[in-house]
Amino acid sequence: MAGPLTWLSGRTGTHRYTFLLFKEPAGGVNFTIDDFGGGHGRQQRRHWDAIKFAEQKGLKLVGVNFFLVHT
Repeated sequence: MAGPLTWLSGRTGTHRYTFLLFKEPAGGVNFTIDDFGGGHGRQQRRHWDAIKFAEQKGLKLVGVNFFLVHT
């Protein structure tokens, strides 16, 4: 099993994937790139706090899935 994009570069080790499922408030949610650390780089993603984001946006955590992929 190959995770997102890991198959492109061959053997890259073990990758952790965590999926969080949130329920939106009745009115929906609006957000911008700034809500995700202001960019697409590794540092922005690494320091982004999903739980803090959910609290700020009124989201309720309803499910979690976690798995490892060895490439």
